Amino acid sequence: MKKLFIEIHRTLGVLMSIFFVMWFLTGFVMIKHGYPSMRSEVHQKALMPIMPLDSSQVAQELNALPQPLPEDLTLRMLDGKTYAYLYERDGQTRIFPSGNSPRDTFSIAELDTYAKRAVSAPIESVDTLTDLDQWIPFEAYRSMMPILRYHYNDGKGSQLYVSKVTGAGVQFTDREERFYSWIGPIPHWLYLMELRSDRETWSAVVITISAIGTLMCLTGFILGIWAYVQRYRRKGDFKSMYPRGAFRLHHIFGFVFGLFVFSFSFSGMMSLQRIPQWLRSTERPELADLAHDHSLRIRPQDYPLSVDALTKQLADKHALQIHYRSWGDKPYYEVLTPDTTLYVDASYSIARPLELSQADIERWLKVLHPNDTFKISVQTDYDNYYIKRSRNLPLPVYRVEVQDADKTSYYIDAKRGNVHYFNANTRMSKWVYQALHSFSFKGLEYHGTLWQVLMYTLLVGGTIVSVTGIILAYRFSKRKRK
Repeated sequence: MKKLFIEIHRTLGVLMSIFFVMWFLTGFVMIKHGYPSMRSEVHQKALMPIMPLDSSQVAQELNALPQPLPEDLTLRMLDGKTYAYLYERDGQTRIFPSGNSPRDTFSIAELDTYAKRAVSAPIESVDTLTDLDQWIPFEAYRSMMPILRYHYNDGKGSQLYVSKVTGAGVQFTDREERFYSWIGPIPHWLYLMELRSDRETWSAVVITISAIGTLMCLTGFILGIWAYVQRYRRKGDFKSMYPRGAFRLHHIFGFVFGLFVFSFSFSGMMSLQRIPQWLRSTERPELADLAHDHSLRIRPQDYPLSVDALTKQLADKHALQIHYRSWGDKPYYEVLTPDTTLYVDASYSIARPLELSQADIERWLKVLHPNDTFKISVQTDYDNYYIKRSRNLPLPVYRVEVQDADKTSYYIDAKRGNVHYFNANTRMSKWVYQALHSFSFKGLEYHGTLWQVLMYTLLVGGTIVSVTGIILAYRFSKRKRK
């Protein structure tokens, strides 16, 4: 058995050592730098304030919308005079400009206006993309094509991607972000466009490589323990049996940091693998979607607070974009302004901040769980599931524990209507991925400095294990060739 483990560890080490060095070195970068995404402040700057609306014209425009209730309805200005409704249903978006015929895409002139407002710098050039590229590598972007890529002469190499379908920015990068992405997230997550554009293939590659790495780590850790046991039996101490050099360093650091290296590889694999149903089944998987469903329940023209009244009452806020929303049977508006996002209860004719009551939550729960009992409490601190390192998750929240087969729980933000949903399966998934991979739990993530010290220490240890592993793999492969 020992010889088999040695052979497995050596062979897999030759294949995997370079990946582990890459993962640990890029991990240092990713503590501070992630993969770029569309910046909310750029989008806010690009939008025009919505002018006070005429009630009769709004009623006419809303009555012209298709009869099925939209899953998402958004109001935006196209220019200084014309506004438009973006009607989304079944993954398709239709544009209903005021006073004009509906259409499927925004015009080039409208996108140019958006791009010019977004960045205070001259536009150097514009590309039209009909396929994915390195900075929009995900399949979801295909439905937003064509996308215009604007290059700015701002000294930062800024690039803005704007979809003709949504009329909004979908990605923003600058030279610095692209540089750190190439030495951080792209190699770490294997975000090469040719691979990442096919999610199934990318997922299979990452899972396979991580699984091989997990087996390599497991056999190495077992061999490391065996070596210390043998040393103790022979010499009565726990010194490394290897006298010097890379072997000694690999053995010592592998023993100290081996569990972390193993957990990193295993949790990386589990980031793309669901907890098997045979291990922890989920009786009602549809709750994951229903919990986050804010689609309209009543016609937009039937909102007690009409959108024209809303724009007049919030005239001093300079609304840039208005989303029609529903939380259960309660209508509300999500209003983007130059400074923040407002959540406005539309149940009354006077604009007031959204504030879900316990009665609102109980009605919502009785629809989702008509035959289950539940307990509602107010949570004023983070816990192991409702937590984020940036600490930007709102508090307090309502915490709901449902007595059902899935052990369902919800964290509900009463002022925004946002819901965080967990069941026994997803809680287990959090521990085997986020907790093991990036120590995302209250005891550490809540204390940013302690978390960083621990992460840097473990990354240094993992790097030493991996670099010495490369040296040993090279020596082993060199001997095999002779």
